[in-house]
Amino acid sequence: MKQHEAVILALENLGGTATLKDLNTETMKIKDCKWNTKTPSANI
Repeated sequence: MKQHEAVILALENLGGTATLKDLNTETMKIKDCKWNTKTPSANI
């Protein structure tokens, strides 16, 4: 899964709206996505 797909999935899981903090937390729960960066939260 690509990074942008993980963000979209996380937003869908949160009902379509979310704060940035909630989006960061939910995105990091997705195990199929491999983040190739040291600061994934900054990329979201």
